[in-house]
Amino acid sequence: MKTIYTYPIPIEGEFSINLPVRARVIDVTTKHGEPILVAMVDTEADSTLVDFALRRTGTPMDDLDPDDYLGSFTISDGNVTFFLFQVPECEHIMFLGLSGEAECWTCGKQ
Repeated sequence: MKTIYTYPIPIEGEFSINLPVRARVIDVTTKHGEPILVAMVDTEADSTLVDFALRRTGTPMDDLDPDDYLGSFTISDGNVTFFLFQVPECEHIMFLGLSGEAECWTCGKQ
């Protein structure tokens, strides 16, 4: 079954979240002042660890690709902004899948 789940985002530089395979991040926001990742997931899919990187305004991000940016959120009454990136697990060798959409040969990312 496809549904939407939320996952807490730890305030750390690098972290992993156990997500169903092919989960699609649809938002990064806060709930009750705590950062969350909102994803469309298939509850019947196997799970895998997905790596993320969190950066504050003004911190180095030379190791991250702007194409992997997922969103931002603010905490502490809007005084601190964080930017969330997904750290790719592969180099994404793209091909045209059966659905007609481009997807990665290795990991299935569309």
